[in-house]
Amino acid sequence: MRSRKNCTVVASTNSSGTRVEGLHAVKEELLLSTRTKPHIDDAFARGSTNSNRHQNSHSLQKWRRGAAAISLDMSEAEVKPRPLKRSSSADKLEARSVGAKGRRELSKGDISRTVHAVILAGGADACNPLTRRRAKPAIPIGGSYRLVDVPISNCLNSGINKIFVLTQFNSSSLNNHVTSAYQQPLLSAAGDVGWVDVLSATQTPTNKDWMTGSADAVRRHLNVVAESVDPSRVPSLCVVLSGEALYRMDYGQLIAAHRANNADITIAASGFTKEEAKNKGLMRVVDSGRLVEFEEKPAEEDMNKFCMSNKWSSLQKPYVGSLGIYVFSRDVLLELLQNPEVVSGTNLDLDKHFGQDVVPHAMRSNYKVHAEYFDGYWQDVGTLKNYYHASIALAKEECPFSLFDTDRPMFTLGRTWPPSRYEDCTIENTIIADGCVLKKSTIKNSVVGLCSYIGSGCTIEDSLLLGNDFYGNPGDEESMLYGVESGCTIKGAILDRNSLIGKGSVITNAEGIQEANRASLGYTICDGIVTVLKGATIPEGTRI
Repeated sequence: MRSRKNCTVVASTNSSGTRVEGLHAVKEELLLSTRTKPHIDDAFARGSTNSNRHQNSHSLQKWRRGAAAISLDMSEAEVKPRPLKRSSSADKLEARSVGAKGRRELSKGDISRTVHAVILAGGADACNPLTRRRAKPAIPIGGSYRLVDVPISNCLNSGINKIFVLTQFNSSSLNNHVTSAYQQPLLSAAGDVGWVDVLSATQTPTNKDWMTGSADAVRRHLNVVAESVDPSRVPSLCVVLSGEALYRMDYGQLIAAHRANNADITIAASGFTKEEAKNKGLMRVVDSGRLVEFEEKPAEEDMNKFCMSNKWSSLQKPYVGSLGIYVFSRDVLLELLQNPEVVSGTNLDLDKHFGQDVVPHAMRSNYKVHAEYFDGYWQDVGTLKNYYHASIALAKEECPFSLFDTDRPMFTLGRTWPPSRYEDCTIENTIIADGCVLKKSTIKNSVVGLCSYIGSGCTIEDSLLLGNDFYGNPGDEESMLYGVESGCTIKGAILDRNSLIGKGSVITNAEGIQEANRASLGYTICDGIVTVLKGATIPEGTRI
């Protein structure tokens, strides 16, 4: 229940993260054989009672220490592909059972047992002020979530519960969120134990440098993402995802298309305008869906050959490009990343990027590379401008991406913040997360993040308040650590977490400045959007 005091609320929504509770994740890679420990598995699957939880936890920890020693022995070993069978009898039988046009529905149990997912969450961007102290996938969105929650939620809703998050840049916040949010029993889809594991950049005896691209990041962790301690549970497919887009997708349909086409690589694709296509991997596709040409971020003079060149092209969106979502057959992924002579014919340097290097090399080597068209909502939020507009749109009733889809919900960290309280406020088309205190203010077309404070007499429009980690006594504004103090006007701005806006400040970019780096003053302007930096204090009466 929310406490309202003479409050007028018009078309407002309140977003709260789906609560994630339960026991800590049990890693399948440390489960040598489910038959050797039925008493442990059964207890954890039931959610052990108080009387036996300690005993079972002690037994599992003792068993896992022995399994961990075995996994360490293989940490530096090169991952060996199984004999490559691109057209096995089983594959042909499956293709026949699916049919030329139809596709067999895959159960979540099938997907859970045969598919591993890798989320690329490096997230470095020197031009984005929100990544000064965090990786891009750790940026808050929708009031209660982080960007990384999007691909993880899509995985879980699709039945993929063996997920690896690869991090490198400013990874502390992202690591903390992922490890705290995703635990059992949420990850035990279809009775199969799952996990969301963070794999940070690390040095090894064979690799002492930083990861240099998406493909290089996956290559360095192949011994984990493409393997299993139990040889009978090695994945047959690996799904590679980005952590910088807002969309809702059933990866099961992509996997079904991959198997039906007997493909080596399947790429999710969509239509784009010319302006949108400039930063995409563009493709030409024949009627069967097989790629005949692919080029990552082509020069403008080379874009014409991709215009209206596909069965999916339209006058509104004449270009078809990659969404950065890939399905790889496991053995193909190992070949492409570990054996450059196989894919290029020469002993060149190992490929660094999937779109720029791996996919073109695979096509030249006659691997079966297919595209699957996605006609749902997909928005790249990698730039500040795209992130701002996509976030503001979430508060609108007609937004194509709903945070309130109960069939395919968004998951995030379960929190214990109190409900939000509005005191004599006017609120229109605004998302307000938990733990907020809003006093006698007007808030329109905005997103107010967790634990935000807005003092009396404020006007906030078309703005993103990313929230706070702590605050003082809402009854005493002088004790507030973070938030918007009384009498402020904020329009078209982003207030990063734990910032403090002094009384009577005005942040509207009235002069229309497009670019300005004023970090020493606590803010920047990028694409005309004022961003108050994380932890910054804007003095009383400041005008921006």
